[in-house]
Amino acid sequence: MNFDRFISLVALAAATFAVVVALGIGRPSPFGKPLDEYDLSNPQAALLSIQDMVETENLRAGISYFIGLLAIDDKDGKFSFFSDDVTDIKFVKSFEIKDSGYERNNGRVVSFVQYKIKGIEYRQVFYFTQSKGKFYPAGDYSYPYEDSRTESDKRYNAMIEQFKATGKVN
Repeated sequence: MNFDRFISLVALAAATFAVVVALGIGRPSPFGKPLDEYDLSNPQAALLSIQDMVETENLRAGISYFIGLLAIDDKDGKFSFFSDDVTDIKFVKSFEIKDSGYERNNGRVVSFVQYKIKGIEYRQVFYFTQSKGKFYPAGDYSYPYEDSRTESDKRYNAMIEQFKATGKVN
């Protein structure tokens, strides 16, 4: 009888363990704690918090953080492109920067995009860098100093300014 009880307890423990493993209890949730539960009060705390988001694969906080970065980078004061209200997205033109007088620009991809938010049409220039076959937003195009500008830089800048002013690109 004691042996039967022992086997029953072992079977119950094994079944409980299998349920815990199957449900992922004890593993970090990709939909973990919200961004406001991380300490972003100073640069050191922010870097440590970002690293914690990565280590725990916290998509919930990571997406909120990314959208916050995009809103900060919205220099034109427009609505954030990454919004639920964006419709009618059109890529007008994209090209890779080559022969820039500012070496960091070379290899960046410039995309001219038109879209609508609540029926109002906007146009924005997006810059991307490529790493391991994937494209990532890259901030901005840095126009080189006068003495290092190339003809390509002048052409790129004219295209960017033309698109911002008219919505057209040659």
